[in-house]
Amino acid sequence: MLSSQTLIRLTDYVVALHEAKSFEQISDTVRAGLEDLVPVDSLNLGFSLRTPSPSNLSVNQPAGILEQFNRKAQPFLQEDPVYTGRLRLILDGAAPIHRFMDTRTLAKTNLYNEAWRPFGFKHMLRHANPGKYSLGFVLARSLDAPFTDEEVSTLDVLGKQTDQSIGKLIGRHHGKLPVTGQSIAVDINSWLVCDRTGAIIRTTPESLEHLQACLGASASLDRVPPAWHRVYLSRVSGGGPEPREYRINSRSITVHVAPIKGSPGEFSVFFVERILEADPLESLLSLGLTNREAEVMKWMIEGKTNPEIGVIMGITPLTAKKHVENIRGKLNAPNRTAAVAMAMERTAQT
Repeated sequence: MLSSQTLIRLTDYVVALHEAKSFEQISDTVRAGLEDLVPVDSLNLGFSLRTPSPSNLSVNQPAGILEQFNRKAQPFLQEDPVYTGRLRLILDGAAPIHRFMDTRTLAKTNLYNEAWRPFGFKHMLRHANPGKYSLGFVLARSLDAPFTDEEVSTLDVLGKQTDQSIGKLIGRHHGKLPVTGQSIAVDINSWLVCDRTGAIIRTTPESLEHLQACLGASASLDRVPPAWHRVYLSRVSGGGPEPREYRINSRSITVHVAPIKGSPGEFSVFFVERILEADPLESLLSLGLTNREAEVMKWMIEGKTNPEIGVIMGITPLTAKKHVENIRGKLNAPNRTAAVAMAMERTAQT
């Protein structure tokens, strides 16, 4: 339960998150909130966000520690009940590992001796949120004092509100996230959990939507198709990954099937959705324009003049002007500005 003072301060950070105009503003707000609301003896390792390129987008403090820790911890994550709880969809928020494992038991694990001990970590609090963007937050503490319930609740609120604020920001920027002055694509993720027979035992609303997008609205919500189950059986026998891609309009959904380490008899079906980049010329060709006219129209929409279009396309300004006149005629547009407006309106409807 949060104290009234903490709740007031936390509310200010939540408001700032939802007012953020870029990923940098979001990460700065999260960092400030954690430094303010969690004692200074905690090391904010950072948080990461799944992106198709240049791989996962991560924010670290100090720089690089999160990646270094993850490299050491990766082979032993099946010993972390917070991590496996997330994979099994039985944990959807912030939790310390000591909630599930006492100090003596933890000290016997490879996770502790190979990953925690080299960094001097004694306690760790993670936000394992199976949300749309696979946000991951990590706080580590080198002192003996465990994380309190209030600190756990604080990270839980910040993590879930960060997921929502990133979603709003992506929605306002047509499916992309503004980062360092540019826009990057962000993966949308979900997964469901099955038993060894292929029966679906745990889901999220997002995973059910992805399942039906891949297989159709009439797809069974009780069992995955035999083809996906066969991938699981193959992987249990030592086979490699066999991702399957489904294309639905402007979406690409890749399905990954894998056993869940540390949880015999269960496997996950992991969905990764990416928005496909539309070819602007293809939509312009649908207006009845020729290839050359569509290319000219593209540069008109970019605000280029006839002389500029001529230089870009290697034609004379007079030829560019002639293409513009043909475009106006085909669109029945009274002038250049109207032609641009009409083309943008019609292609937006396709």
